[in-house]
Amino acid sequence: MPSDRVDIIVPSYLNEQLTTACFRSIRKNTKPSSYRIIWVDGGSSDLSVASAELAGLDYVLIEFATNQGFVTMVNEGLRISDGGLVCLLNNDTLVSSRWLEKLKATLAANEKLGIVGPLTDYYRSDGGPTSMDSHHSLTLHDTLLPPEAREWDLEKI
Repeated sequence: MPSDRVDIIVPSYLNEQLTTACFRSIRKNTKPSSYRIIWVDGGSSDLSVASAELAGLDYVLIEFATNQGFVTMVNEGLRISDGGLVCLLNNDTLVSSRWLEKLKATLAANEKLGIVGPLTDYYRSDGGPTSMDSHHSLTLHDTLLPPEAREWDLEKI
C-alpha cells in the first residue's frame, strides 16, 4: 500500500540560489513529515548552500556528473519514488502556504483526476513582486479571479 507521503522531485542544474530559495519555501510552507524531497542534480559545481537548506528534512540527493536534461532527471526521481503521490517541482519555484495540502485536496476531490497543477501568479512587465509568467499563469486565465486580484500578493491569490 502506498504511503501518505508525497515525493517532491526537484531537478536542478546550476542556479543554486534558486534551488536554495525553492527548498526554503518548501520548508516554510509544507507540513513536516508529509513529504520527501528527491533532489536530482545534473552536474552543478557547488551544492553546499542548497544542501544546508535541507538539513533535518527527509530528502534524497541524486547527483549526475553532467547535465542529463529535465526528462532524464525527473525519470530518475520517479524511479526511486515510493510515496503515495509524486509532485514535480521546478527548482525556480517558490511555494505558498499549504500549497501541497491544496493540491492533494483538489486531487482527492474527484476520482476522475489523475494529475493536478497549480497556477502561477500574474506577470508584471514592470518586474514587480510577481514578475514571472508561464503557461500556467493567471495572466492567461484572467477570468478565474476578480480584476483586483492583479494587485494581490501570491499568498492572497
